Parts: sequence; C-alpha cells; structure tokens
Amino acid sequence: MSAPIVLFPHQPFSSGVPDSEFASEYEAARWLGFSIGFYSHEDVEAGSLTEALVGLPPGKGQLLILRGWMLAGESYTLLYAALLAKGYSPAVEPVAYEEAHYLPLAYRHLVGETSRSA
Repeated sequence: MSAPIVLFPHQPFSSGVPDSEFASEYEAARWLGFSIGFYSHEDVEAGSLTEALVGLPPGKGQLLILRGWMLAGESYTLLYAALLAKGYSPAVEPVAYEEAHYLPLAYRHLVGETSRSA
C-alpha cells in the first residue's frame, strides 16, 4: 500500500510553494517519503473548492492527510466532499474534525478524564 498523501496549504500566488508556516513539516514529509499535494486555503475559505484544488491531480482512492490551517466545520465539510469527488480518501471525516475542533462537541470524550470535567 502506498504512503498517504499529505495536503499542505500553498503560499498565496505561489501554488507550488508551501505556506511558510508549514515549510518545515513539508520538508519532513518529503524526507520521509510521503507524496505531497497543495491546496489554496484562501479559496477553501471563500467556498471556491474547484479553485482550491486546481493543482491537485485526480486521485485513485489514496488516503489523504490534511495539514493546514484550522477551518470552520462547514468549510472542512465542503473540502472533504471536494476531495472525495476528486478521488481521494481523506483521513478525517467531518464529524470527527468538528469533535476535535469545537470544545462543546469534544466534551463528551473528556468528561471524567480531567479534574475540571469530573
């Protein structure tokens, strides 16, 4: 089985250059042998999913790991659907993404596990 593809945000106006905040992680992923893809975070935020993924070739069911800026749940759901439509298998489903990013949704996993949630 091939290694997952790691999808990074690219620099605005430079589609083949990783966002500078993720440059070291990009280099580490490449060094470890991961395939790399890029997306436009700005286009995802604007709801322009076709433009956001214009540089990503069609997939063949490969597992895809998103490494980028946090998105609102609605934006992540749209990105997830666009990645599925493009032939990829994103590692994190929208429900799990929202549980990991919104404390009220994560609370049920934490209750009783910390002194303040008991």
